Amino acid sequence: MNSVRKAMALVVAVSLVVVVGLIGFAQGGVFTAAVTANPVSADPYMTTATNSRILFVLIYEGLFAYDVNYAVQPLLAQSWERSEDGLEWVITLRQGVLFQNGKEMTAEDVKASLDRYRNYSVNKGLFSYIQSISVVDKYTIKLVLDSPVTTLLADLADPATLVGIMPKEISEDRKEAIPPEEIVGTGPYKLVSWKPDVEFRFARFEDYVPDTRMEPSGLAGWKRAYFDEVVLVPVFEAGSRVAGIETGLYDFAEGVPTTSYKRLLDSPDVTVLILKPYGGVVPELNKTNPPMDNVYFRQALVAAINCEHVMEAVTAGNSDFYRLQPCIFFPEQTKLWNDVGKEYYNAQNVELAKDLLKKAGYNGEQIVYIASQDYYWAYRASLAVTQDLIAAGINVKIEFYDWTTQMTIARSLEGWHISQSGWTMRITPNTAVLLLSPGMINSYGYEDSRIADLIADYRLAVTDEQRMEISKGIMKLYYETVPSIHIGDWFELWATRADIKGVTPWYIPVLFNAYREE
Repeated sequence: MNSVRKAMALVVAVSLVVVVGLIGFAQGGVFTAAVTANPVSADPYMTTATNSRILFVLIYEGLFAYDVNYAVQPLLAQSWERSEDGLEWVITLRQGVLFQNGKEMTAEDVKASLDRYRNYSVNKGLFSYIQSISVVDKYTIKLVLDSPVTTLLADLADPATLVGIMPKEISEDRKEAIPPEEIVGTGPYKLVSWKPDVEFRFARFEDYVPDTRMEPSGLAGWKRAYFDEVVLVPVFEAGSRVAGIETGLYDFAEGVPTTSYKRLLDSPDVTVLILKPYGGVVPELNKTNPPMDNVYFRQALVAAINCEHVMEAVTAGNSDFYRLQPCIFFPEQTKLWNDVGKEYYNAQNVELAKDLLKKAGYNGEQIVYIASQDYYWAYRASLAVTQDLIAAGINVKIEFYDWTTQMTIARSLEGWHISQSGWTMRITPNTAVLLLSPGMINSYGYEDSRIADLIADYRLAVTDEQRMEISKGIMKLYYETVPSIHIGDWFELWATRADIKGVTPWYIPVLFNAYREE
C-alpha cells in the first residue's frame, strides 16, 4: 500500500534501532512539538502522568534504561555485580558525567537520589525490597536487598516514574516536589522556561556527556541533541494540532485523531507515525466511595460494558487503531500476556449486570464519572462507557476537566467514582505496583493485597515459566476483584513534518535525537 512510503507502523516489542543519520542534516534551530496537555510536574519522582514523561527524558537519565526492544542497558552505570546470594549489588558509575549545573555526578548524588525515590516518590513501593544504599567510593554504590530480587535493573530502568539522578544538594531528604526553577539532571537538554498553557522550553546542554557505547535505542545509547532548543507547546484542541503540523507551525504533534489519518498520509509535507500498541483504555475506580467499594457493583460494570463499542468510539470506527484483548499486558509481551479472565471480558451482558447490581444493593445512587477532553481518546471512551452503564440501569453523571485537574480530583479520593484513564505498557508486573497495591497513590482505595503479593513473588522469579504463572494469577485476581476495568488497546497516531527525522515513536515520544533533513 502507498502508506509504506510515509507511515511507519512500529510495533514496540520488535522495533528496530533508529540510527540518526550523520549526512544531510541541519544542526541548530528550534524543534517545536505540539503536546496534548500541560505536564503535571518537572519532578519525575512525584507524578506518574504520561504527559510529563516526554520532558523527563530530555532532562534526566537513570543508571539503566530500556532500549527499543525492552532490554535493559546501562546508561549512567558503567558496570555492576550481583552477589552469589542475590542480596548485594555493587554498581560502578561512568566517570566524568556532568549535571546541568556543571557539577560532576558521583556516588553521593546517586545515593541521595535513590534514597529520595524509595522514601518519598509516588512509586516508592517499587523499591520496597531495598534495605540500604551505601557509598563505596566516589564512583561506586552498594545496594543491600531483603531478598534475592531479580528485577532490580529493570526497576531502575522503569520509565513510568523515571529514576532520574539529581545532584545531592537538590534531592537529599526532599519530601516535596522540586519546583521547575531548581530542576537539574544529566540529560541532553536543560529546562529554561516553564509556562503552563504557553510553552515548556529546553536548551541543549552544551557540556552533555553522552553514553557512546551503543547507538541510540529507546532511552539508551548515544543522545546527540541536534537542535539548539526543544519547545513543547500545549495544544489542547486536536484540530489545532493537526492544522499546525500541516502548516509547519509544529515539527511534531502527538495525539493526532484517527479521523485525520488519511489526509495526513496523503500530504507530501507530513510523515505519520503509528505506535502499536500505545496504551490500554482503563476506567479507574474509586474503591473508597460507595457503592464502588462493593465488588459485586464493580463486577456489574465489567458485565455492562461493550468493549468493542467503546473502542470504536475511541478510534472513530477505525479498526486499524484498536484491538480487543482481555489482559493488562500486551500480546507483544509474550512472556507475560495471557487470556485468563476472557470469559468476563467484553461480556456485554446487561441482565448479568442487573443481577450483580441487585446483589450489590444498588438503589440508583449517582455515579460520578470524571474525564478530560485534553485527550480525544479519553473523552470518547468516557462517553461510550457512560452509554453502556446507563443502559444497564446505572445513574451516571459525567464531569469533564483538564487533565491536571482530573488527576488532582482523582487523588483526593473525593467526589468521584470512575476516572477515565489509560495505562501505557506495564513493562513488568513491578510497574503495576502503583496501580494494584494497597496504600499506593494510584490504586484508589484498593485494599486486596493478593496482587501485591504476586508482584513480590515476580521479583524473585528466575524462569519464564514462573513469571507466566504469576502473570496468570494477577489476571485471575484482576477479574475477581476489579480494581479497574481494562477495555482494550489503542494505537496512537503521531505526526512530524516530512523533513524531521530521528523521532522514535516508542513508549513515549523520544525527541532528543530529532534532526531536520536538508
